[in-house]
Amino acid sequence: MRGILPVALLLAACSTQASPGVPTPTPTPTATATSAPAADGVTVTPAPPAATPTPPPMPSIAPGTGVRPFDLPQGATLRFDAATPGLVVVGAAGSTEGVHTFSLAGTRGVQQAATPAVGGTVQFWVNTGDFTDAGDSPRTCVLKQLTPRLEVYLDQAARPAAAQGLAALAKVFEDPIISRDEAAFGGLPGGGRITLVVSPAVDNFGKLKGHEGYFWARDLIDGQAHGAQRRVLFVSDDYVSYPDVVVDGVLAHEYQHLLNYVRKAAAAGRTLSEESWLDEGLSVYAQQVAGYGLTGGDRFVALDVADFERRPTEAGLLEWSASHSTLSFGQSYLFVHFLVDRYGEAVLRKLVDNPQVGVANVETVTGAPFAELFRDWTVANYTNHYQGLDLAANYGGYQLPGFLPATSPATGALRPWSALAFRVGQGPVVLTGSATSRLVGAFTP
Repeated sequence: MRGILPVALLLAACSTQASPGVPTPTPTPTATATSAPAADGVTVTPAPPAATPTPPPMPSIAPGTGVRPFDLPQGATLRFDAATPGLVVVGAAGSTEGVHTFSLAGTRGVQQAATPAVGGTVQFWVNTGDFTDAGDSPRTCVLKQLTPRLEVYLDQAARPAAAQGLAALAKVFEDPIISRDEAAFGGLPGGGRITLVVSPAVDNFGKLKGHEGYFWARDLIDGQAHGAQRRVLFVSDDYVSYPDVVVDGVLAHEYQHLLNYVRKAAAAGRTLSEESWLDEGLSVYAQQVAGYGLTGGDRFVALDVADFERRPTEAGLLEWSASHSTLSFGQSYLFVHFLVDRYGEAVLRKLVDNPQVGVANVETVTGAPFAELFRDWTVANYTNHYQGLDLAANYGGYQLPGFLPATSPATGALRPWSALAFRVGQGPVVLTGSATSRLVGAFTP
């Protein structure tokens, strides 16, 4: 076995008032609070007894409006079982100065737009490649397919061939893509349909090659001028020109982005969405979960991995920008693959559901220091040690070169969270560390 020394440069490394019709719970002297039923399916769990008396009741909301008032005594909790999405309005009724804190747990969501009948039209703002409102194009799209999990819309200006494959596209999206991705990463809270929009604008009318699909979180946020108010994915009508393994892989990739955002960032009390480097790695791995991706013979994923193998120090693992997106896709995918190899596929859902993001997310889920994981991952790369994956094999007709160590002695600079390996001969090896940053590495005979 070849001896190598991979080295990596790291970033040093209130008082309230009661509402009629909703009984105020009677505090009990027990240490464990119990649930007390109230009106309209609202259950309030009291806090330990308060020292202040209960103020007089406030006027109730007008009957017949469908609004369910509640009064939340200091420190108590409330459960609201909603049959449909709606609003929870929270106000601080305390008379004291300062900030009145609260937390809301559950599913936050956009008010879903109405679904027309098959053949009906909806206008979508489709982004042509720059991900700003200025780059949006208003497109009139026709609902072509309606299934238990999908609404499939086709741009009226789409090429004729795109319409012919919609039924097959919808079928494969439901199973295996949705079923397998949800099994691995978790399902959509509340269920419901996903919207798929097929449009020539997605590909920027040929000006942005390779931009075959996208998910944009603004479509799930109320109040966005061009937001679709739907759980929506967009794909180019040029999908008919690509092999099924590529097109279906794009859908699996973008669906993980949607799942990740809904389960992590859009959940109640959450504000953080996953960092790009980890989110993209999870999405490329989602292609593989669904049966596509690198091991399924997707040549484009092979090109991304090969780019990283050839330029391992061009960008660090945590960096993400358009200037090196291909190799970044490759390295993020391999890092997620390494995590699955070590911790099992259950690590995927844990990374999605943990409210933390980035390095903190990985450390909490795995229980290991990130620097240690990074070191072991670089060793796996240079020793070609993955389960069910050969970094020097042919995938989709493209031959991966593998990670090739350099010849020592050598000097050089490394970007944060990047690594190199050097081939060494028999005898002593001296490594002088960085004067400004921490290095981690390993020697393998």
